[in-house]
Amino acid sequence: MTMQPQIMFGAWVTGDSRDGGFAIPFELVGSDVPEDAASIEDVSTSELEGMLGEVTNLEVQVGYGVRLHMPGYLDSTGWTFFETEADANYHLEEMWDFVIVGDHAYRLKGDPHDVTAAAEWLVKQEVEGFIIAMMEEPGGAEDVLLNGHKGYAEYSVEDIIGRLVEGDYVDALDTSDILEEYPIR
Repeated sequence: MTMQPQIMFGAWVTGDSRDGGFAIPFELVGSDVPEDAASIEDVSTSELEGMLGEVTNLEVQVGYGVRLHMPGYLDSTGWTFFETEADANYHLEEMWDFVIVGDHAYRLKGDPHDVTAAAEWLVKQEVEGFIIAMMEEPGGAEDVLLNGHKGYAEYSVEDIIGRLVEGDYVDALDTSDILEEYPIR
């Protein structure tokens, strides 16, 4: 089992501790006020200091928390706070090699940067729509099919996954050999 991405919207307590910056869901350390009315006065600093030691620069912010977790286990990374959903998605893409499409995160199995393996898998599956879409681009699938691996490098991981997801191939084919898929919300 692998660590899975998670994005959560809400109120967050952010600040600094001896270990660096932190983000904690407000509901874990705040009083029983609605999140949209939350303020730093509603935060139990003694509870925070019990978990993190001395804390400074405390703020209550509304936005998105991102982490990796292992469902059914206590293993997880710490939360990282972002003001916008786009920034949260970008963090998952840049830090953990996921491609975000809608409410799902996708990543190629094995080496998440190996475009060649993904393209070869698609060609083996005879995914005509994928091959045709690639052939419509200059130097696309014609090079892939006629010259072996030559054309694969012209496509990014995002291109490959985007074509799989947007072309409904994830539902039509068993992509579990090549693709990891996780709901993130």
